[in-house]
Amino acid sequence: MDSTSLSERCKMKIDLKSLYLIRCFVVLTQLAGAIAFADEQPATPDIRFEFDRAVQFVSEREVGTWLWEPGPSIFVIRLGNTNREASVDYTLGGGTAIPGLDYTPMAGTVHFAPAEIVQRIALPILDDSLVDGDKTFQAKLLHPSAEAVLGPQSSAEVRILDDDIGVEFEEIRLVAGESAGTVTLTVHRYTGDLSPIQLNYVTADGTATAGQDYVASSGVLSFAAGETTQQISIPILEDEFSKPSEEFTVTLNDPLNSLVLGAQKVATVRILDDDGPVKPDRSFVPAAGVSRLLAVQPDGKIFATISNCVVRLDLEGSIDQGFIPIQATNLYGWAGVYDLVV
Repeated sequence: MDSTSLSERCKMKIDLKSLYLIRCFVVLTQLAGAIAFADEQPATPDIRFEFDRAVQFVSEREVGTWLWEPGPSIFVIRLGNTNREASVDYTLGGGTAIPGLDYTPMAGTVHFAPAEIVQRIALPILDDSLVDGDKTFQAKLLHPSAEAVLGPQSSAEVRILDDDIGVEFEEIRLVAGESAGTVTLTVHRYTGDLSPIQLNYVTADGTATAGQDYVASSGVLSFAAGETTQQISIPILEDEFSKPSEEFTVTLNDPLNSLVLGAQKVATVRILDDDGPVKPDRSFVPAAGVSRLLAVQPDGKIFATISNCVVRLDLEGSIDQGFIPIQATNLYGWAGVYDLVV
């Protein structure tokens, strides 16, 4: 008989069962902790927000006037998951641009509905009408919605191009026919100050010659208060010669150095020659009875026919009595003038 008592055996079975239960409890506790830890971990972001470009160029006068011209803007794009709503905040500020003068600082939130991948942020640009150079400010994205992050291009520079360029020609290349009589050049001023101003203009020869092709001109161009446009008229001279097109220039200058002149301060005028290779002499009247003109000699005299006879006309249209055509007989025995050598 086993020396171990019955009570001791029962006690051993109870201890083994307790150990098994303890083990089960520990495993369940670890499993529950793992599940709770997993629940506490944030989900991996599956949406990324960023701007469509790093630098956006806009003009001071870039203002939309129609529904399809919304004005200057920059776009935010959503990458990744597009199956749910998402949002991101933005701010406009900083840089060299002056708030309230060059732009209006703003902050807001861009909302994306499911399936939307692009949203627009309007850029409230102000035209200061000052010649003060280009300015910049920053557009920044921040605070993306849950399970979203900012992409590498989450900030962008907005560069405002200054188009208040002072006083300049509307066009710097103009064309005028020789018979036009005049050519007109338009001058604009793009400044915030619209008080009365004066500046000078002067013409200069290029391939065209003053006194032969155009009238040399200079003078003072005046803008009254509030005026933004003035014109300069230069007389064009018509000659009697056929020749290539010629050019001259008109230059704006400010002798007092008190104005800002734009880049287009020199304009070139091309005069197109409209004298054909032969200019008609309307004073020329051929002799009576001329029925047909045959040829022209290098000296300008003209061969013609009168009553089937060949004659030569001088420069005034009279019959050249010194001309005697050479008579010949053709193969058929007919006598007459059969060729002209000019």
